[in-house]
Amino acid sequence: MGFAGTQYTRDHKLADHFYLWEMVVSDDYPKAAEKIVLSELDLLAGGFLLNSIIEPTRKFIGQVFRVQSFKRSLQLNAMVGGSSTSQHPWAEAIDFTIPDDNTILLDVMKWIRDNCFYSLGQAILYVDGQDYEPRFLHVSTLPLRSKKKSRHKILYCWDGKYNLSPPWA
Repeated sequence: MGFAGTQYTRDHKLADHFYLWEMVVSDDYPKAAEKIVLSELDLLAGGFLLNSIIEPTRKFIGQVFRVQSFKRSLQLNAMVGGSSTSQHPWAEAIDFTIPDDNTILLDVMKWIRDNCFYSLGQAILYVDGQDYEPRFLHVSTLPLRSKKKSRHKILYCWDGKYNLSPPWA
């Protein structure tokens, strides 16, 4: 992990509960994540996402978030099967779980929808296709650098399909 033109270290705090090293993680491809070089614009976009949506949400629910994916290189995005319009390469999106209780991710998504509307690009709750248990939550800001056009979308994904309604509706 590198920081192009910055004085920051991996332990630099981007928000009260989030550190710089959490921007470059990948559960499936940790070696590829280690090679990511962050720019000042990545730090700006990531800081905006954390401080306008994720940190207020974390404070509200009072639970630890576990970042699964944040900033991705284009190579890492392709390796994980990310969309060609993904906001991860621009540090405008984050995927996370709540280690002690993933079942509250639906409530977390609703809280974000109701309280972070002006910063929210999209929130996607990924659920298991069999029992519809929440797996992780994807949250992005309004596009700052990416070409994504999503604005204020709330979606549910199971079996690789994106839907406006949850599977249990």
